[in-house]
Amino acid sequence: MSKNEIQDFGKNLQEIKELSQKLKEPLEEPFTTLYFDKEKNEKIKYKGGYIDNKYEGRGILYAYSGKIEYNGYFSNNEYNGFGNKYDYYDEKLEYEGFFTNGKKNGKGILYYYNSQQIYFNGIFDMDNYIEGILYDPNGNIIYEGIFTNNRPKEGKKLKLYNTHGNLYYEGDLLSGQYNGNGTLYEEDKYNYDYKKFSKFIGEFKNDKFDGFGKLYFGKYLFYEGNFSKNKFSDKGIIYYQNQKIYYDGEFENGLMKGKGIKYYTNGNIKITGTFSNDECIQGIYYNPDGIKIYEGEFKNGNPLKSKKIIIYDNDGDKIYEGEIHNGLYEGEGIEYCPILKDRIIYQGKFKNNLYELPDFDLIENKDKITIHNTKIVLLSQGDIPGKSCLFSRLLGCDFPEDTLATIGHDKGEIYYENKNKRYKLIIFDTAGRDRFLSISLKIAKPCMLALYLFDLNDSQGVSIDFIKEIKDVNNMKIYIVGNKLDLFSNFQKINKSYLEKNKNTIIEALQSNLVDKYFEISVKTGEGIDKLFHSIKYDSLKYLESINANSDKKDKENDIKKRKREKKEKCIIY
Repeated sequence: MSKNEIQDFGKNLQEIKELSQKLKEPLEEPFTTLYFDKEKNEKIKYKGGYIDNKYEGRGILYAYSGKIEYNGYFSNNEYNGFGNKYDYYDEKLEYEGFFTNGKKNGKGILYYYNSQQIYFNGIFDMDNYIEGILYDPNGNIIYEGIFTNNRPKEGKKLKLYNTHGNLYYEGDLLSGQYNGNGTLYEEDKYNYDYKKFSKFIGEFKNDKFDGFGKLYFGKYLFYEGNFSKNKFSDKGIIYYQNQKIYYDGEFENGLMKGKGIKYYTNGNIKITGTFSNDECIQGIYYNPDGIKIYEGEFKNGNPLKSKKIIIYDNDGDKIYEGEIHNGLYEGEGIEYCPILKDRIIYQGKFKNNLYELPDFDLIENKDKITIHNTKIVLLSQGDIPGKSCLFSRLLGCDFPEDTLATIGHDKGEIYYENKNKRYKLIIFDTAGRDRFLSISLKIAKPCMLALYLFDLNDSQGVSIDFIKEIKDVNNMKIYIVGNKLDLFSNFQKINKSYLEKNKNTIIEALQSNLVDKYFEISVKTGEGIDKLFHSIKYDSLKYLESINANSDKKDKENDIKKRKREKKEKCIIY
């Protein structure tokens, strides 16, 4: 095909329309008709040429809905030659032009979804735009010429739309890549490292954020500063959702590294010093009122060592009060609820950031006599993905990539030994579907603890009524466990914005003592699983200790009664 032929896009449009008009003519007899339901000959799947069990020649392919999906020519079961491709949902034209082996190839016209305005008129090479005219949703020409990477080869201040009519980039291009100044919207976010960003304004180099720029999440500015190959670099500022500064300082490879200052959401300084891998390693720590409470080395984001210190979250609420060694909670301390201000969830000894447990060793010899056992149950309202994966995690298995929906229930057992006594922790994974709810609650009846799992990323959220339903079973302990923490961006984690729709419900459940603790985890990455499981073991031991204490008390009472009875029997009455 000559260059002159390729560039005559007006002629191209006329030719395509004439060929499409011919496709409106009836199919030539004889032709084959195939059905989705072969037995009843209902719901036509295909009408047209059919040779050796393959679509051949002119034919019409239908969707199960009855709408036309394709009208044109076939070869070897693939679109080959000229044809019209339709949206199978509402039968609106998506593309008319030439195909090779099912792909757009040669002259063709691509349309905006639903509007029927021309999106691209030109030449395709196996689904890729080669040369042609690109239009905006109003029919105005954006660009005419050569394409690379399905984008105009070069241009200044271009506006690019996707076929749904959404603007996804406006700015400069060179060699089919974002180069120079531009604005990128979330429609093209799959190329970048920042989950769910809504807009980037700044400098690009070869399709990457490179130079000064601003990154937004929703309507909120999250970061402004320098980038290098999509990563925060050199100097920059991260903002809270309230648009007050979270961090102002130096970055390297996307992480806080170098001199910097972290702030509370009230605007007061939290930590100032030297950072590495997003954590302070040397600096000064302030309380929310601006009073210095520590100066020196840091580790794991905490002061390295202190006999008594208060650790605050970004909102200035206490999350820990007590001893710290090597940057970890170690020794006597108090842990506060991460979502309900000043609610103490544990007071006692810590070891390596976790509650200190008595000797509680895992054993593999299941044949030994088990003195006591505790039972916990995993519950959810509806079929929430992740429950069976959490079940596997608690049993010490890796994250299963494929799981089937639980029908009825599954059971797993873990054996422990403490003070020469053997214990068994039994975990029940129940079906989440509504029709199995009565069975799930029946399984929960003998359990001392229920884990109510919900999806942090799901609009269904947490239900007080469902919590009350669990509580009515036997007044057991309940943990609310939010899963899929890995799906959220740093912006969402810093601001805990993913909790907005469930925070008040969880707080209500905690304040009314319907629920004992709240955890956030990622079953996929394992984040938060150790802390959750440690708390389960702690509460299991406390439960067993109470049983043993009651048993010992009863034994003592029985022993006293026995001695009194024996003494009485020895008495001689005259």
